[in-house]
Amino acid sequence: MEKAKTLKEVMSDLTKKVDINKKQLSDLFAYLQSYIKQELTKNKQFNLFGLGKLVLVKTAARKGINPATGKKITIPASNRVKFRAGKDLKKSINK
Repeated sequence: MEKAKTLKEVMSDLTKKVDINKKQLSDLFAYLQSYIKQELTKNKQFNLFGLGKLVLVKTAARKGINPATGKKITIPASNRVKFRAGKDLKKSINK
């Protein structure tokens, strides 16, 4: 299995495929990142059409153990982002 591409490699590939320079693409990525964060905060989900959906999920506080010290700790409640693959993506992966 190949290692995942870095953002720099992805941007380089995209600038070759689409008529856009690296600065414009960088600005687009920054805006998209900001927009997705805003939508997740407001609507608790963001649709990535054709791929799936990013969903904000709340996790409850829970007990845990610090692996370095072995002491019991409380892990605080938090929000996490989960990706739920869409039907088309699942089909293309499972061919």
